This record gives sequence, C-alpha cells and structure tokens, in this order.
Amino acid sequence: MRRRARPPLESTDFAAAARRVLADYEGFVAASAEAGDAADARAFAARHAAARAALAHLEQLLKLAGDGGREEEVQDIAHCLGETRRQIAALAEEEAADDEGG
Repeated sequence: MRRRARPPLESTDFAAAARRVLADYEGFVAASAEAGDAADARAFAARHAAARAALAHLEQLLKLAGDGGREEEVQDIAHCLGETRRQIAALAEEEAADDEGG
C-alpha cells in the first residue's frame, strides 16, 4: 500500500477543515435527533464521543494554524470551536431537561 504524499502545512486550509469538522458534527447531532433516540443511553454516549472528537479535532487544527502564524484561520477555527462548545452545552441542557421529565 502506498502512502499519500502529504501537502505541506503552509498549503493546508485549516479554516476549511474546521468548518468541515463542525458541519460533520452538526450533521451527526441532527441525524441523532431525527432518529428519536434522545433518551437512549447508547445515543447519549455516541453524542458525547462525537462532541469530544469534534472538540479535539478543532483544538488540533487551531494549534496547527497558530503554529503557522495564520491569524485569520485561527480566528475562523476559534469561531467553529466556540460554536461547537455552545451546541454541546445546549444538548447537555436538553438532555438534563429530558432526564427531569420536562
């Protein structure tokens, strides 16, 4: 099996990668909600794992973009990171309300 040549970090569009990570995470959460499994323990664990993975991925992209001194991309990624954290907080509040029966 041949390895793909990696593009140099200078040519990587970290902000676009961050937007894809956020879009993937949003799609996962939306699909989970549509499936009607909000109270399912497995679904909760899957959403939790997806949230942690999305945050870790965004944080790594932020570090890589920051190491290259690309301030505009750093700001875009930081925005995606903040949006993901807001969504996670909103999900946690919804799940807590479901657990309380309201």
